[in-house]
Amino acid sequence: MDLKLPLGIQDFAALRRDGCVYVDMSLQTGSSPEALEESLRQTILDAARSLDVTVASAGLVKMFEGLLRSVAVRHGTPAVVIVDEYDKPIADRITDPPAAGALRDVLRDFYGVLKACDEHLRMVFLTGVSRFARVSIFSGLNQLRDLTLTPDVAEVCGYTAEELRRYLTPAVEALALRLKISVPDTWAEIERYYDGYWWGAGDRLYNPWSLLSSLADGTLRGYWFASGTPTLLVDSIREQRAAPEDFEGREVGELALEAADVDRWDLTALLWQTGYLTIREVLHGPTMLRRYRLGYPNLEVRQAWFERLMDLYLPRGAERARPEADAPMDALYRGDRHGFEQRIRALYSSIPHQIHLPREAYYHSLFHLTLALMGAEIRSEESTDKGRLDAVVETPNRVYVIEFKLDSPETAISQIESKGYADPWRRRSRGVTLLGVGGFAERAVSCRWKDLE
Repeated sequence: MDLKLPLGIQDFAALRRDGCVYVDMSLQTGSSPEALEESLRQTILDAARSLDVTVASAGLVKMFEGLLRSVAVRHGTPAVVIVDEYDKPIADRITDPPAAGALRDVLRDFYGVLKACDEHLRMVFLTGVSRFARVSIFSGLNQLRDLTLTPDVAEVCGYTAEELRRYLTPAVEALALRLKISVPDTWAEIERYYDGYWWGAGDRLYNPWSLLSSLADGTLRGYWFASGTPTLLVDSIREQRAAPEDFEGREVGELALEAADVDRWDLTALLWQTGYLTIREVLHGPTMLRRYRLGYPNLEVRQAWFERLMDLYLPRGAERARPEADAPMDALYRGDRHGFEQRIRALYSSIPHQIHLPREAYYHSLFHLTLALMGAEIRSEESTDKGRLDAVVETPNRVYVIEFKLDSPETAISQIESKGYADPWRRRSRGVTLLGVGGFAERAVSCRWKDLE
């Protein structure tokens, strides 16, 4: 992949030879400000030795200043600074805001040196996961250019479909043999599992780690949790009582994608920054300001996230919920309506009383999660020209148009009919059934069915 940065920098190996200071924040040790400072001082000393300059032992800020000035003089050209995972020390302690704030202050002073030494710097390049507000960690460092949503580098962090076909076709063909499916079907499956990341320009990108792991293992499965799921995400979902469908299709402005500070996290921004959401569409309004429609990037991420969320809805968690989700889906596919209703009633009655919420979206979300874990083709909050219905489940023989109500299932059926939610499916070859699910308020869940001719 040809890396073309806006600044014209191509050869990073040459940069390392010609006066490049490289700082890998993932290697910094210490959970206290003092330990982090000491670790950074040692990094500066190591960099000085590798670049054949001398730095006097002093405080962190003075040592960093001395290193940058000495490198510029020694190599006869302004220095280049590359910082990898600039936010790692903070991200590791983000569930402890006071501790994260103390580490942020150390990094703020450290990065502030880049402003003071501007005349001795040719380029500064930082990578990281969290998109902190500049006033938080880069106070005064206004010469930085945020490349996150810059079209010129939109395809750097992932594989495009064209790159996959150019370099990895033999590996995909080998995967097809292992899966015992056709090569075209294999391409379609890896796209469904691992494609979908987009930064508002260029082609959509495959997750490199998951894709390469799949090709190496000869299977299709989720690798997302191997990189970890921040506890802060789940804690925030629990505190805000957010539903998974609250984020699918959410429209936001660019400022909403920036985390303000370690003690003021926006959940949508956090999900986007950690890869659970991606940009689906760029929306252009009456002004030049862009807005974005977000969504889950692919099946791998969606299922990984829903499995984690299941722990919030059912005390048994995702693994023990799978059999309970399998039973109603099997009944629905067989057309066994009585069996479906029995299984759904058992599922909801197993929820402890103290975590029942008087909100339709809660029960809608639990239904959505359990069916999604079984790979059902379910589309929650489906948009029609009449409004947004709760869910559509498509089986080989029928389409079920579903609405949830806290009170009676008859109310749900009436809303489907009055809003014309089923109209888009009426003229298809499969039969259409309206399904109203209600009685949540009284914990007496029941269903009503109505077949359309």
